[in-house]
Amino acid sequence: MLNKDIGGEYQSLPSAAEPDVYTDGGVGSYNVIPRRARRRQACSSICCCLLVLTFMLTFFLVPRDPQVSYVETEPYNITTKTLQQIFTFKNNNYYHMDWSNLHLEVQLCTFTDPDAWLTAECEVNNPIAVYDYQDSFSTKMQGSVDLLLDFNTSLATPQQVVTIATLCSPYNKNSVIAFRTVGTIDAKLSNGHSFGNSEFSHLALVGCA
Repeated sequence: MLNKDIGGEYQSLPSAAEPDVYTDGGVGSYNVIPRRARRRQACSSICCCLLVLTFMLTFFLVPRDPQVSYVETEPYNITTKTLQQIFTFKNNNYYHMDWSNLHLEVQLCTFTDPDAWLTAECEVNNPIAVYDYQDSFSTKMQGSVDLLLDFNTSLATPQQVVTIATLCSPYNKNSVIAFRTVGTIDAKLSNGHSFGNSEFSHLALVGCA
C-alpha cells in the first residue's frame, strides 16, 4: 500500500500480515511479531491448558466402580460346620468411600469331573449359609480393606449335610468341596455419588479339616 506524505512522495506502508521493522538509529533493525500472530499463540496456549485441565478433571473426578476380590478360603471345618473366607474391598476413586449393607450367601456346588470343577452346578435356591455384615466400613482414596467372613452352614438341608460329609470323608481321595459365594453391597463416595447395590460372586474349591 502507498501513502502520500506532505512532501508529495509516496512511501510503502508495511502489510498487516508482515512483521513491523524498526531501526535503532541506523545501526541495525529488529522485527516485532504482529498482533494477529500474538493472538493466535495466546489462543493456542489457552486451548492447550483447557485440554490438560479437562483430562485431569476427567481422570480424578469421574467415578470408578468399586471392586470386590476373592482372596482365599480356609478348609471347611466338618466338626464346627463353619467356613471362613477373605474378600478385599477396593476403592478405585480419589474420594473416600463408605461401604454398607453387605449381604452374602454360600451355595453348595457339585461336579463330576475334578478337572472341570469350574462348571460345577450350585444349589442356588438352597444356600447353606446366609450372612449379613452388620457394620459399615470405609476406605480411603485408592485404598482397600480385607474382611475375614465366618460362615455357619447351619442352613444346610439334610441332603446337603450328607453330601458334605461324603465329600469330606477320609475315604474320598479328593476330599474337596466346591462353594459359590454370592454377595451384594452398597458403596457411596464422599462426594455424594452412589454406586447402588453392587453384586459379586466367586466359586472356590476348598479342602476339609
